[in-house]
Amino acid sequence: MKKTQYLILLLVVIILFPLNTLAGENGWKLYDNFNSGIIDSQLWLIDDSSARISIEAGMVKFEHDLRVPNDSSYLIFNKNPQKIKAIRAKVKIVADTLGDPRARIGGYIGRDEFGNRIWHTIGTRSEYQRNECYAGAYLPPNDDFQYDVFYAHFMRPLIMVDEWYTLEIEFNRNKLQYKASDLGIIKHWLPIKVFKSDDIFKGIGTRNGYDPGSDGPFVVYFDDVYVKY
Repeated sequence: MKKTQYLILLLVVIILFPLNTLAGENGWKLYDNFNSGIIDSQLWLIDDSSARISIEAGMVKFEHDLRVPNDSSYLIFNKNPQKIKAIRAKVKIVADTLGDPRARIGGYIGRDEFGNRIWHTIGTRSEYQRNECYAGAYLPPNDDFQYDVFYAHFMRPLIMVDEWYTLEIEFNRNKLQYKASDLGIIKHWLPIKVFKSDDIFKGIGTRNGYDPGSDGPFVVYFDDVYVKY
């Protein structure tokens, strides 16, 4: 009887172990898949700027006005952003026009010794047909640019329009790490000392680099946002 119970228990462990492993997926937890049909205020703060942000078919949709140059729009993480160590999301640009439309995940990792905020981001940039990553120092309160910390991009050229890419970014004061779909991982040890600060902004969103004279929006979808705490 005991032997039978042991074999049953062993079988249950063998069956459930891989399921539990997949469910945790190395610490990733689902933050929002937008299937609720609304932008949940407990999860997100809205910085729509010149974009219209809405939910469509279980995805969040950014319609960004290209006529407003150097403008960013975000959904800002509102649930324990200070505890988020990594973000992963699916992103797709579906309506591309002239200009420099970008879809990205970004946030602050801390401050340098002079009090500059260290911002870093990973994004899809259709003008250059690539996924790229960047870190730089900005002086508060107006986020005036001070200096570049790091820049790199994954292989190119790529089809940027109507293609889904899964982007990942880590928030670490010692090392920058980025991943884009099956394009590999980019890592960079920070050459400066970064100190902890209260700059907890982290978000998913869009940006327009310059105004090419276009009179229409570009459209970006995000879906399946995961985080690590």
